[in-house]
Amino acid sequence: MTDNLQKLVQESIDDLVESGAETGLQVAVYDQGELVVDAVAGLADPETGRAVTSDTPFYSASTGKGVTATVAHVLAERGLLDTTHRSSTCGPSSAPTARSPPHCDTC
Repeated sequence: MTDNLQKLVQESIDDLVESGAETGLQVAVYDQGELVVDAVAGLADPETGRAVTSDTPFYSASTGKGVTATVAHVLAERGLLDTTHRSSTCGPSSAPTARSPPHCDTC
């Protein structure tokens, strides 16, 4: 199965580079901590012709959004995160003082 998955991923990213949709790609898939796919295609630097390798660093600023959303959904599904809680009721401006109670049980 792992060899087949490696082949499928490699063919897919080769097609993306060949079509011009991507310049260079790197895909790593881990299953329970074991590397099962390590595929690369295309160029890391089109100006010099340097190819992508498994060690090529990629800038990935926006990828954290998907991970954050996934974690939030898993926590909510497990009952560890209340998605109905309004975060605007929490924070320094709503922190309880000696004279005021907290706005919610979460704060």
